[in-house]
Amino acid sequence: MSQGASKTKTLNAEHEYLRFKEGDFTSEIERYMVYGDSVSKVFFRYRSFVEYLTNSNIEYISELDTFDFSTLDHDKFTDLQISKLTEKLAEYNTLRKII
Repeated sequence: MSQGASKTKTLNAEHEYLRFKEGDFTSEIERYMVYGDSVSKVFFRYRSFVEYLTNSNIEYISELDTFDFSTLDHDKFTDLQISKLTEKLAEYNTLRKII
């Protein structure tokens, strides 16, 4: 990577940060700040779970704060799958959750 490209990226990032501090950001960023990531982004490897959440009108990770994983249909989800899903949510909350 050339020095010029690096400087350009740095200037662009600085510009975006200053816009953000002034409250000038996209609706996508605003939704992320309020609701967190979409469940489809976090659980993209678990299509059946994302489909289940979509059918249950759950779109954002924050909506899983009160979700009871034990209510998942055991005909469709094994105990191991449910365990992996809860681990994935805990990992997300540890690394990315905005409090």
